[in-house]
Amino acid sequence: MTEGYLDVGYPSCRASERLWLVADDHDRFGRALWSQPSPAIMNNWSDLWQGLRSRMGHVGYHDAMAVSSLRLLSGGAEISFDDGSCVAADLVIGADGSRSVVRGSGHGAFGAGFAGYVAWRLGIPEGAIADVGPLGAAAPDTWFTLCYRDGHAIVYWIPSSGSVSAPVGERRVLNFVIYSPAPSGLALERPAWIPPGEVPPAMRAQFEAFVDARFPAWWSTLIRQAAPDQLSLQPVYDGAATSYVDGPVVLVGDAGSLARPHTGSGATKALSDALALERACRRHDTWSDALDDYDAERGRAGRELVALGRRLGHDMVEATPEWSTMDAASLDAFTKATVAGHGLYFYGNASDQRRGP
Repeated sequence: MTEGYLDVGYPSCRASERLWLVADDHDRFGRALWSQPSPAIMNNWSDLWQGLRSRMGHVGYHDAMAVSSLRLLSGGAEISFDDGSCVAADLVIGADGSRSVVRGSGHGAFGAGFAGYVAWRLGIPEGAIADVGPLGAAAPDTWFTLCYRDGHAIVYWIPSSGSVSAPVGERRVLNFVIYSPAPSGLALERPAWIPPGEVPPAMRAQFEAFVDARFPAWWSTLIRQAAPDQLSLQPVYDGAATSYVDGPVVLVGDAGSLARPHTGSGATKALSDALALERACRRHDTWSDALDDYDAERGRAGRELVALGRRLGHDMVEATPEWSTMDAASLDAFTKATVAGHGLYFYGNASDQRRGP
């Protein structure tokens, strides 16, 4: 898949079983609903970025230069930067994220909208977990879904930064993605990501109260032990550009389409875009043909992923089932109906399923 974009032996944590849990008054770890075969490879963003950056070398790479505007020209485009400089280019590839400046050149309406709920992100180093509880009881390649009213949480291991040289017991980080309604105090007209260490104490208090009310006791105790610089807040957005290509300007990654985090597709989608653009350029002799080919393939894929994320968000956050009444068979049917024809590693292979009415 990576086609030489990343090193052989790139640090990752492999998972094969996904354990679904629900709070239970008789079990501080939570009651198991389903052990689902669910192979996945978990990455650390820092390692991913470093691996890609190392292939650039030092030629033509400029740090800390933000694009302030882009203007289309006859046969190309002119890019202006926040330091006052500008450069003309025959082709511009905009990989500048969901708030892309490059996209503003004319790719149609992006339609980004706030989903009405948030994802709290939390990473606890392996060495800081004294009571390993269900982590020690489960197989090393297990990851977890904690189910509760108005949401769920995904819990999985990722490699710690520099994990290859780290001592045993400090090579992983337990990563949490916890969905909840938006906390009071969040500017809902245009909510912005709150980075680690900057979550206001009042919002953290709301988060901890939410976790205490919905999580099994062992999990809520562990989360409360996290340091302030381990917690961040991500308002959930989604949207897709009408077109990935506008003349000499091409979009990749979240600049082209932003799916909700439920799809687990951020890095994968961006890499898929890059591979598709490379393939299109190899197949065609002109920029026009190559970019039309790329737009047809990845524009469609991006819009489908956004639609899938909305279904997942609806069924697993906005209108959750009564998790405590479910078992392995009903959860299997639920995930297949929700994924509805998409093979998504988060939910197993549902390629032969169709969503009901």
